[in-house]
Amino acid sequence: MVPAVSPLVEKLLTHQSELVRKKATITLHRFHELAPQQISAASLAEKLRRVLCDKDPSVMGACLCVIEKLCKSGESEKFKDLVPSLVSILKQICEHRLPADYDYHRMPAPWMQMKIIRILSILGKVSSEPQKQPRTHTHTHTHTHTS
Repeated sequence: MVPAVSPLVEKLLTHQSELVRKKATITLHRFHELAPQQISAASLAEKLRRVLCDKDPSVMGACLCVIEKLCKSGESEKFKDLVPSLVSILKQICEHRLPADYDYHRMPAPWMQMKIIRILSILGKVSSEPQKQPRTHTHTHTHTHTS
């Protein structure tokens, strides 16, 4: 069923209704979980990059949920280059650039903030893991004599 329906759902990522785009994002993630051979993590990651820049915050929020789940499941390498975009989104949220509907007790979109911070935490762990090539460190010591 996934191969037959997924192209139709992919087209809905650009639908004019934000609710349809949001549901299409979540559905593609579920399709990836059900049939990873049909919707690869790489192709899903590429689609999520476009959805992350959606003009509607609810679609962006759904995309953040999917990105977090993929990062937690070991696909974080595919999202390492999104760090600047995620930081920019976090900055926009903190500057109250989202509609007031997303505020909670005057706190701007706290759930999105927490989700972005969790994603950045996962991506930070991935980028701080030891590289495959050994690093060389040069240490210099200077000794001074005081007489």
